[in-house]
Amino acid sequence: MYYYINRYLTLEENTIKLSEIEMDLGEYNKYFYEQRGNKVLLDFIDARTLQVLENFAIISKYENFYNLIPNLSYSFFNIESRCLLEDINYIEADSIGIIEIPFFQGTLKQTYSIESIDKLKFLSETIPNPNESDYRFNSSDNLKIYDYGFFKITNAEIMLKEIKSVVRKIYSTNKILPIFIGGDHTITYPILSAISDIKKDKVRLIYLDAHLDISKTELLYNGSVIQKIKEHNKKIEIINFGQKGPIFHEEDNKGIKIINKIDELIEYIKSEPQTPTYLSIDLDVFDNTFIPSVTYSVPGGLTYSDFKKILNELNQIHLNIIGVDIVEYNKDKDVGDLGAVNTLYIIYDILKFLSRKRGYND
Repeated sequence: MYYYINRYLTLEENTIKLSEIEMDLGEYNKYFYEQRGNKVLLDFIDARTLQVLENFAIISKYENFYNLIPNLSYSFFNIESRCLLEDINYIEADSIGIIEIPFFQGTLKQTYSIESIDKLKFLSETIPNPNESDYRFNSSDNLKIYDYGFFKITNAEIMLKEIKSVVRKIYSTNKILPIFIGGDHTITYPILSAISDIKKDKVRLIYLDAHLDISKTELLYNGSVIQKIKEHNKKIEIINFGQKGPIFHEEDNKGIKIINKIDELIEYIKSEPQTPTYLSIDLDVFDNTFIPSVTYSVPGGLTYSDFKKILNELNQIHLNIIGVDIVEYNKDKDVGDLGAVNTLYIIYDILKFLSRKRGYND
């Protein structure tokens, strides 16, 4: 069978290495290194070894990327850092996984800082570890939360493929429920594309966003991300909650359910709560006095109390959430760290909500 060999392989003295994975293939070490990035016939490798190589992303049936760097020095909320591929293959119980994607495709008119996630991570040390804290939540018998590191930034095309490659690995086993910390809203496109590759039935996308992000352009960016999802993933049901920004004349919102009231949102989705649902949160959905640190701010958004109500209602209907991303924190737009601190409490609340087994307590 033909496989892609991972382009990020490095060659040590007696091993090949991929991020935090190290393997000795003996006489084939040099061959795998020299063929990295290529599609090759591996009929000279036994089936058991092929399975191990595929498990650890050394090879793949898809064009293969894996450049997720572990947080060895410090992590979000001082959560334990672990190796994603080892847990996907060997973890005994389900867990929640934080993955950082400091990728800003952006637009020509605005600037972003790829250091935004670093700022969030640094300030998160002032908030208790959610695995150990009982703040507003029933923490007994909850799923464990781990930090699985960050994507190394490369060029835009490669970065989007990296995201898609690793997300495919995550959803191939369903052992880890991921929360992706962005970056701008562009990251949602490769994530949903990978989910569509793995899950053959209907998937629902609920995106909390002040904008519809349906600009018609050839370019994939944060203003066109939902349009691209709509065009290329026909089996995804798309629901916007919180739209309050202007809709441009060329934008076509057909195929998108637009809801602006919490009760209406819950009523709509509770008839099919088991539908696999991906939740995307653009921070500009919040009132800009609460989170000013977004690039395209619109007044009059959600309050923190509104957000807590949404989480509580989602818990009550036992919505089948399969993943979450939180995007668009931009440190260059922050005021006295207000946006960063409030964003961290949103992330914290989502982690506790996702990890609960017995319920969400307000």
